[in-house]
Amino acid sequence: MYDGRVVEEGSDEDCHVIIDLVSAVCRVVTERKDLVRSMPSQPERALAAGEGGSSDAVGPQIGAGMCRMRIEMYKLLDKQEPPSVPDTYMFYLATVAVIGLSEGVVGDILSRCTERLSCQFSHLGGRRSVEVSVLGSVIGEPGAVGGFMGQAWGAGPSPRQVLCVRAVIECALYLSSVLGPAWLMVLATVQQVEECMHQSRGRFQSTPVLDDTHTSDVGVVRDEFARLLAFARARDEAVLWVIRGLRVLGSDLSGVAVEFEGVEDMRRLRALALDGAPAIPLRVNAGALDRPTFAVEEMRGFAVSNIDLLMSPAAEGVGLRAWTAIIDHLLGTATSAQAVAGLRTQACEAVADIVLAAMDLVARADSLSKEFQAMAESGQAQVRILRPLSLMMGGQHSAVRKLTLDTLYRVLQASGHSIFAAWDVVFDIIQSIALDQDDSGVLMRCVFPCLQLICTDYLADLSPGCLRRCISALLVQFGGQRRDLNIALTAIGQAWALCDYFHGMEVADSPDTSELVSARVEPAGDLLFDELWREELVPGSRRSQQVLWLLVLHALAQLGRDSRAEVRLGGIQTLFRAVDMHGPSSFDGWVWDGAVWAVILPLAQDALGLRAQRLAAAADEPPAADNGSGMVAEDPRRLSQKQWDETVAATSLGAARVWAYEGVRCVGRAAEAWQGAWGLARAMLVDARELQTRDCVAGALASAKALVSLAEPSRMPWRTAWDSWIAMGMGATQLPPVRDADDDAVVSQDVLCALLELCPALVAGLSPSGLSEDDCHALLRVLRRMLAFVEAPAYASDAAAVTRLQGLVLDVLGLGLGLAGSAAALVVGELAMLAVLPLVLRHGRDVALGDSAVVAAAERVFCGELRLAERIDVVRGQRRSRRAAAPTFEALGGAAVARLGAALGDEQAGLALRVLESGAWLAAVVAMGAHLAQADPWFVRAVPAAMGRLPGGPALDAAWMAVGAVVALALRGGGAAGLRVLDAVLESSVGAGTCPRAYWEAVLAATEAAAQEAGLAAGGVRWLERLCAVGCSVPEWVAESAAQRLVGQTRAIVDAFVADRALLGRRGPMPLERSLLLRRVLQGLAQLQCRGFGSPSWHVVAVFGSLVALVSDCVCGDEELARALRMCLGRAADVMLAG
Repeated sequence: MYDGRVVEEGSDEDCHVIIDLVSAVCRVVTERKDLVRSMPSQPERALAAGEGGSSDAVGPQIGAGMCRMRIEMYKLLDKQEPPSVPDTYMFYLATVAVIGLSEGVVGDILSRCTERLSCQFSHLGGRRSVEVSVLGSVIGEPGAVGGFMGQAWGAGPSPRQVLCVRAVIECALYLSSVLGPAWLMVLATVQQVEECMHQSRGRFQSTPVLDDTHTSDVGVVRDEFARLLAFARARDEAVLWVIRGLRVLGSDLSGVAVEFEGVEDMRRLRALALDGAPAIPLRVNAGALDRPTFAVEEMRGFAVSNIDLLMSPAAEGVGLRAWTAIIDHLLGTATSAQAVAGLRTQACEAVADIVLAAMDLVARADSLSKEFQAMAESGQAQVRILRPLSLMMGGQHSAVRKLTLDTLYRVLQASGHSIFAAWDVVFDIIQSIALDQDDSGVLMRCVFPCLQLICTDYLADLSPGCLRRCISALLVQFGGQRRDLNIALTAIGQAWALCDYFHGMEVADSPDTSELVSARVEPAGDLLFDELWREELVPGSRRSQQVLWLLVLHALAQLGRDSRAEVRLGGIQTLFRAVDMHGPSSFDGWVWDGAVWAVILPLAQDALGLRAQRLAAAADEPPAADNGSGMVAEDPRRLSQKQWDETVAATSLGAARVWAYEGVRCVGRAAEAWQGAWGLARAMLVDARELQTRDCVAGALASAKALVSLAEPSRMPWRTAWDSWIAMGMGATQLPPVRDADDDAVVSQDVLCALLELCPALVAGLSPSGLSEDDCHALLRVLRRMLAFVEAPAYASDAAAVTRLQGLVLDVLGLGLGLAGSAAALVVGELAMLAVLPLVLRHGRDVALGDSAVVAAAERVFCGELRLAERIDVVRGQRRSRRAAAPTFEALGGAAVARLGAALGDEQAGLALRVLESGAWLAAVVAMGAHLAQADPWFVRAVPAAMGRLPGGPALDAAWMAVGAVVALALRGGGAAGLRVLDAVLESSVGAGTCPRAYWEAVLAATEAAAQEAGLAAGGVRWLERLCAVGCSVPEWVAESAAQRLVGQTRAIVDAFVADRALLGRRGPMPLERSLLLRRVLQGLAQLQCRGFGSPSWHVVAVFGSLVALVSDCVCGDEELARALRMCLGRAADVMLAG
């Protein structure tokens, strides 16, 4: 551009810029050899070393650090002395100028040559030799390509090299359709530029002009290479050869075998290009770099940008071939044992990006061609896309599998809604991790979010078969695995999503003709579910919904058998809550039948067996050793027992509560199923003593209560249930009592109360036949044992009020009062014994009825058979702080007589008439007599209504004897209650006419005694007058005895009045009560028509002497008294005059 030109017009001087510059450099080098004798052979390295300020050579160096000015010019403005200029400064400037000039000249020449060659390429045919020779002429000698590829990696490509590469790309652009195997050379050249660029990044470049311009030139290379690949897409063969070339380059790093047509040509061309060039250890260097390799990255980018081409629906088209080639190579790299870890990771990430791009394309299928839509609708595209993920899971490298699972999760998040045909592939991947026993839990934690995402968002997109696989993966595999407890528990919680979806499934309403599980001779649950896991499920059918329901219940039940307490209880609770929430509205008869016979009952029965096995195995284990920390740790064996007790209680209670729903009552062999559930409670309370722990007993009682309260009365085996209840009561009160590890009784007051609460429903279930006499005897025996079972902890004091247990016992006895036949009489007798029980247990008692039969029976039953007195004495003697005081039964006695009196006094019920012929009436009378102060109203109401109807015989005599004793007891206490009892008893006995002599003697003695009492004298005299009066239907001897007693009492009253009157004299009046009593006695004598002794006025004559003494006293002040006295004297005078 400059040499040979005239500087100025008319001047003879030519412009020799380049020549002069080069000559000056040569002169300096020649004249100053001392400056360059140690100069490196390559200026670029010298400049780099000089910049760093260090070198291995000795002596002056031509480098930037040695040649430049050490002080900037602006800092010398205020200096007087000129700066010191290095001797090499001018040489440095000249060298830089020469290098820059050379690079510019080369760039201009290469650009001009590239344009010429591009024009020539359009006239070349398909001759491979010509193509290769042309590329060689562009780059240099036959070994130029290899020389370029064999450069040192310490520095980046120079602008001249960049221009060479651009020339190669430009040539390949014109030859793209005919390059064939030569594509490898183009790709290898660009790959080497990338390698040089990455390895020189951040280092000083050899020339100052290659800073930002260098980076931008490499960016231009990348852009042109991308344009080349985009141009190659339009040519099918070019696409395949590009992919093949990338595979060959990738195989150099990964060691994956590459086999396709033309691979040998590629290798031969590469060998020709590398002729004479040093080999490059690409595999080692690429593996050490933390960055994407060229082959994998370009393969990924090409596939993602041309995903529509790769997913072409043509079966034999270039798209499918390209997809297969790319995926096969990436899969081989990802699973190769020879490839380094970083390369495998890059291959996995490339597959992930390709799969995500392809799934996004399928999701947008509506906007694409009809052929592609048809392929997407058929599901082939989804299977093709997700199959690589499944194949990558077959590798042995955990990092590859982890990245695969992350990719699957991203696919589900982005395109899960569009998947409909590839769910089997998804579940293959998920279940492969669950079945992998070598996984320590890392991969499981990666794949489980995929399953959670499916359960929360995509259940509606699954077919019935895939839903079944979801149940298997979620509950059977992830719930049952033992590598991660949190995942197992979370899987159980996710079962709610399945249950909610099954509840809302839209199915055809068609009748189910499936055979019931209960219809089999022996319902084999395992065989049934093996069939259900393999059964073909039809979308939208009710049968499919039924099978899915039963499978999810069975899976939860299997988790309920797990040895881990958390998983076991989680499965059991989820199972029964699902039944509670969805059973009434979603289960039909077939599901209910299968759930009861094949799921719930086997689970509850297996829980008992597994508990026994686990505890037996734990018993052989040594106790935990003290760790020396001072902290008290619970014994693992004891903790295991508690956990299994909770399991047994939960299963038995759940098996009982299902009977609350109408659907379960229609299952086949319902009575047997109910009896099976009832047998679980019996086993824990009666059959197996080792099962009698607090949790087991509480669970058994709760399940039994649920069964009897929810069962259908007309279909359930109530007789079996009643017999079991009797056995439960006897077992719960057995001696010695069962104690836990803390030496506390397992059976508490609450346990006994819970047992008693079952009784009303059982009695109602036995209707209309009701309880037989034997049943009543058994019931009474159980009730007595419960009342006497003082070992039960937390026994409340019953001195002031009945305890809850005693109140329930009375309630149960109240049920027996309404029974027919002799059952009511037995209950009455039991209430009577309970009424006198406090008197039996009271030391130093003084009871008038102590010799009666009922007291003797109470002593025999409660103190003999059950040894209650001895037990109470022992308990009182021990005074253990954890053991409550023994019962006194004081409040129970009063409550029992209240129940007894209320029942006997109910005329509508007619209980009194039904117990007249038995000894229960005697017991009732004795009991009420023992508590007369409390039983007075019922005694007065019941005795007159019943005593007159009693038949004759020893029982009648004993009853009347007891009544006489009650009258004596009542009158002894005095007061109005005694008179009411006397009135009631005599009203009934006067008309009976069958009362024994001893009764009348007792009554007469009691009446006479009452007449002697200050408060009862008027009443006693009144009944003596009535008994001896004409017309009273009592025996003759009774009337005469009453008349004699009346005369004696009258004389005593009159004589006492006269004596007291004489004592007082005229100083004061007699007490009003004494005057009223005397008036009442005289009036009665005057009116009485006495029976016996031959004269109705005999009694007046008999007391005539006392009456005369009374006349001598002054009674004129009381007109009524004087009138009565005159009447008595007149009757006596008439008799005496007549006689």
